[in-house]
Amino acid sequence: MIKVDTLTTLKTPDDLKSTRSFIEIRHLWMDRPSEPDFDPETDSADVIVETDSGELWSALFVTLPYLESQMKLSMEHALSIAMPPVQYATLEDSHVLVEDLRPETIEDTIDCLVERGIFETVFSRYTRKDSGGK
Repeated sequence: MIKVDTLTTLKTPDDLKSTRSFIEIRHLWMDRPSEPDFDPETDSADVIVETDSGELWSALFVTLPYLESQMKLSMEHALSIAMPPVQYATLEDSHVLVEDLRPETIEDTIDCLVERGIFETVFSRYTRKDSGGK
């Protein structure tokens, strides 16, 4: 994991009836960019956000080529085990579809999600149970 070197204060619009007037991002991590085969145009990356209150939030950021490759792999796997090919994809976890996985794109996306008041519905919050009770 790498730390994206920035400290950004993201504010929600005044017209949103939120219990928080702002979310301050303390740290932002991406898990894939340091790998040699990582391609920000065609890959995916887990993004973890720590807020000023110490809460941890996560989402999987993906590009359209990544989703297409996953669908192709699913179809190839189904054919290899004599199953009918699957022609759909289900996204069970928090996914954010982005044009690329450059740090500035990730930061701008998170900023936009906060400004629109939907950060907490798009990202999944870690709980003590998720972290093994630590």
